[in-house]
Amino acid sequence: NEYVFRSEDEDKNLQIESIQLLFQKFGDYLENIGFESIVNCELKYRVLEIINNYCKRIKFFDIYTSSIQKAHIVLDSVKIFGQNLNYLSISAFILYSKDDESMIELFLRLAHVLPCKLEYLNLSCSTEITKSVWEVFLKNLKNIFIKKFLFKISILVDDILPYVKEYIIKENIAEYLAIRGYIEIQ
Repeated sequence: NEYVFRSEDEDKNLQIESIQLLFQKFGDYLENIGFESIVNCELKYRVLEIINNYCKRIKFFDIYTSSIQKAHIVLDSVKIFGQNLNYLSISAFILYSKDDESMIELFLRLAHVLPCKLEYLNLSCSTEITKSVWEVFLKNLKNIFIKKFLFKISILVDDILPYVKEYIIKENIAEYLAIRGYIEIQ
């Protein structure tokens, strides 16, 4: 059972009420949730809060986030779905400065809310992520097994391969690993 959200700028309150009634009635049966990037951000996060209240059996979760302030709702969802979650895809297109600690906090928290076993994890970042952020994130995955792990990173400013080798390959975190990114040579 899958529900994909698409939204126009209609009467949002009516939409929210209808969606809440839908999830109250059928949330126990829903296993797959996906949000397209074109969904209105305000509506998406309000619906996600409703999903967190009524849908506890989610196995597949696919979301796009562009707000560091709202990313905590995404992480709350991952935690609520817990050990039921098998497939997780998060696309993060967040603007932040290199001095901003919020991205580090986001990745740290993600590592702590992931279930101990995932069939598939896809992390897409269009944001410049420093190797210190990746190191902290990868180091905190030590008690998690991911069968298929995919990173899509728009800009790799630092060489993260030593961290991938040390924390993913040596620790057997992932059975299959793919990294896609563009390296910025300085």
